[in-house]
Amino acid sequence: MSNGKLNSIVLVISATLLWSIGAPISKYASSSAMTLIFFRGLSGAIALAVASFFFKVNSIRRPKRLSIISGAFYAATSLCFYASLGYTTAANATVLANTSPLFIAFLGIIFLKEKPTQKDLFILFIIMIGIVLCFKGGMSIKGSKGDVFALLAALSFSILAILMKKGSLSDTMQAIFWGNLIAVLFTLPYQLKGTAFFPEDIGLFIVLGVLQMALPFFLYIKGQEKLGAMEASLFKLLEPVLASLWVALLIGEIPSLFSIIGGILVIASLFYKALSEYHESHNNQRS
Repeated sequence: MSNGKLNSIVLVISATLLWSIGAPISKYASSSAMTLIFFRGLSGAIALAVASFFFKVNSIRRPKRLSIISGAFYAATSLCFYASLGYTTAANATVLANTSPLFIAFLGIIFLKEKPTQKDLFILFIIMIGIVLCFKGGMSIKGSKGDVFALLAALSFSILAILMKKGSLSDTMQAIFWGNLIAVLFTLPYQLKGTAFFPEDIGLFIVLGVLQMALPFFLYIKGQEKLGAMEASLFKLLEPVLASLWVALLIGEIPSLFSIIGGILVIASLFYKALSEYHESHNNQRS
């Protein structure tokens, strides 16, 4: 393995580690979900604006229509995911929020007229079983509500991924920057109404916006340059595992047996799908 590829793997894994701290920080913070989303979006937008100036990427002025629309779905992803953490376990939320490949496959069938292979249909079937088990693990009305929010986060992210499929780094930065601003504007009325806010959480919100959102975005994009999207996505699947581990160790939140089994099925299926797609693309490049 070349040093360049090893460095790329380190960058992608570092990004995944930083992404995984979102759930435990959210669980640890005392403020409301709306306050968390507001300050995370604000600090993240500022960090991206500074980064775009440093990297000479136009993410603020003259935004493209695609970036604004994509940004709205990014905002919806953040809103749904962090809302889900208030109702269900971090294990359920992170696993279900990472089922976006399932929705991308369904959207491809419906809108792009793509024909799934028998292997794809089998993988999707196993993922759906895992989702059902996760729901069974959060049998209460409150837990099921959180699971629905997590699935909505996966759906909105899958739409974002499809919209940004042919976009450049500048387009992606624009989408995330404006998505953060949209999230700020959406949650601003809740702040004006006096939603639950604890000043001691400010540091956590800055960590979420800068270290958990903006920084890993750049690390992942940089690492993906030499690894490719397929291979990078394999390491991205560490996120729900790590997030569940941090919450269990730091907060003592242990998912139910059904949630654990469901999570294993979902993550294993996604890992197999990403690995098989990587091998297929690698073999096509050789031939």
